Parts: sequence; C-alpha cells; structure tokens
Amino acid sequence: MTTPTVLSRTTERTLITGLSLCHLLNDLVQSVLLAIYPLLKTDFSLSYTQLGLLSLSYQLTASLMQPLIGSWADRYRLSALLPLGMLCTLAGLLTLAFAPHYTGLLTASLMLGLGSAVFHPEAARLVRLSSAHKPGLAQSLFQFGGNLGAALGPLLVVALVLPIGRSQISWFAVLTLAALLLILRLAPWQRQPKTTHPPSRNRASLNRQQRCGLALLFGLMLVKWLYLACFSNFYLFYLMHRFVLDQNLAQIGLFLFLAAVASGTIVGGWASDHLGGRSVILASFVLALPFSLAATSGYLPLALPAAVLSGAILASAFPVMVVYAQDLIPNRVGAVSGLLFGLAFGLGGIGAAALGVAVDHFSLHSVFWVCSLLPLIGVLAYWLPPIAQEGRDLCAEPVN
Repeated sequence: MTTPTVLSRTTERTLITGLSLCHLLNDLVQSVLLAIYPLLKTDFSLSYTQLGLLSLSYQLTASLMQPLIGSWADRYRLSALLPLGMLCTLAGLLTLAFAPHYTGLLTASLMLGLGSAVFHPEAARLVRLSSAHKPGLAQSLFQFGGNLGAALGPLLVVALVLPIGRSQISWFAVLTLAALLLILRLAPWQRQPKTTHPPSRNRASLNRQQRCGLALLFGLMLVKWLYLACFSNFYLFYLMHRFVLDQNLAQIGLFLFLAAVASGTIVGGWASDHLGGRSVILASFVLALPFSLAATSGYLPLALPAAVLSGAILASAFPVMVVYAQDLIPNRVGAVSGLLFGLAFGLGGIGAAALGVAVDHFSLHSVFWVCSLLPLIGVLAYWLPPIAQEGRDLCAEPVN
C-alpha cells in the first residue's frame, strides 16, 4: 500500500504550498495556447476544426503519457521528472511564440502536452504523499493553484501579447524558469523514501468494486470535461458572437469563468474531508444543472453569472474525484493520479476537436445548448461504491 509520508503540519503546509505554486505557474504558461486562439485564427486563417485539432494534439499527448509516467513514478525514484516537465513546457512555449506555420503550432502543442504529462501525475502523487491529515483539502489547494494559473493566463495575454503580437509569448519563459527553480528547491524532499509496495501480484489486479468505481468515475469525468472543454475552448467566441462583445471584454468573461473554476476546487476538497467524496461528487452535478441551463440565456446579465456558477460547482468535483480514486486504489497513487489527469486531458482534447467540428457544421449556440444538458448525467454518482473511511485512517504520529 502507498502510505502518505506523515510530516509535521508546518512541513506539510510548506510542501503543499510549494507544489500548488508550481502548479499555478505551470498551468498559467500552458493556458497561453488557448488564450491566443483568436490571434492564431486570424494570423493563420484557421478554421474551428483546426483550432480543435490543436487542442486535441496538446491534450491527447498528455492523456496518453500521464498514466505511464504515473506508473513509473510509483515504482522508481524519478526525481528528475518535474524539472524535465518544465523544460518541455519551456521548449513548447518558445516554439509557439515563433512558429512560422500551422505545423509549427502543432509541434508546440505536442511539446506543451508532454510537459503537462510529466508534471501533473508526479506532482499530484507528491501532494497525496505529503497530506496525511487532510488529503481532500490538500488536493484542492493543488488544483486551485493550477486553475488560478489557467485563469490568469488569458489576462496576461491581453496585457502582454495582443497589443504587440505573438512573439511576446516568449516573456512567459520567465515564469517557467521560476517554476523550475522552485521545483529544484523541492527536489531533496522528493528523493526521500516515501512508499512501500506490496508484492507485484497484488498490484496487478483490481477487485469488482474498484473496477465498477473507476468505470463510473470515468463516465462522470467525461461529462464534466466535455462541459468545461466547451467553455474553455469556445466561450470566448460565444461571448463575441452571441452578445457582440469585443475580444478584450470577452477575455474578461473567460477569465471570470476560469477564476470560478479555480475557486470551486477549494470548496469541493474542504467539503469532501467533512462530508465524504461520493456526496460531494453527486451534489456538484445536481446543483450545477439549473445554472448550466441559464448560461445559454440571451440576456448577458443572467447568462454570464450562471456560466460562472456552473463552472465553479462542476469544478468542485475534480479534486474530490482524484482523492476518491486514490482511496479506492491506495497502492497505486501515482498511476491513478496519472490516469485521472490523463483522462481529463484526453477527454478535453477529444471534446474540443468534436465540439470544433460541431460548431463548424451547426452553430455556437446549438453546441452550448446541448452541453448545458450534460450535468443531468451526473446522477450516476449515486452508484459510486462507498469506501471505508476514504483513506482518512492513514495518519500516524507526525514527524519532522
């Protein structure tokens, strides 16, 4: 079984804060790709399908690699993983800034996806191993950092990139280097022995409850990420076309949605530590439904706040899902983390490509209306199997 390293509260907070800040910087830089879609569409005369393929190449790379990297991290001490992930992100960022054609953009998206694939499962594994006291809140803080970074990215693009041009993306390399330095400060703790593994025979099989729980969890994640992919990739264009907003105002609307997604993660993790993961996952879908329906209204003062609230409520489920899966299969924390993050990126990429095709053939409003119905499927959370104590019995006496 993979047992969290039980640290003093001060050390635990320091490590979780450091990893959350790394997540903020990493996802801020990675969000640049989505934020400059209108600029790329104009500069390269791209269709919505081509924009969807950029998202697909980025997210599918992360999807395929993250479970493999998470499994490696469970078995070996790969302390170089996080620095290597940041270097991949740096290379992708600079390629995005100076790519001369669409093929270069695809290459940049692949490199950014690889950097994300390396970073997320290992960082999530370290968060779990250093959070014996409140794993739900710890995972939420980690997710909050990433979501906040993703929300800040579009604002920095408006301030730094849009007034001058795509080459200004290279300034984001400073943030990538800052994240790299912070990761190197955390490296000594990462090299310490942290886990004990059962015999490989036990690691190879899942029981019926685990298989059913994962299958339901994957279905719920499909719903969640299709909805969020719709907004993350196309809400900018929806606001511009539906409400005749200029690009700068639409970017602010996208920022409000992404900031709400970041805030929702905090509430979800805190609630799961007190109420249990299954209850929070089910409630997030049920409560999001009326707001998702109102988000397609033609009245902006109603539609924008409704979209913001629906994003916050649905986003509250993801850190809870991660901790639930880690508790469900506690001897494979890295592999499960990689699988869930990889599934999130894969579903987001496939969803972006499919939604891009749908928008080209139908309309933005039609696609958003269909997506507003997706939270209905969240009632499947009622059948998630219960987990005894949900991993909260893993605490021991704190050590320094």
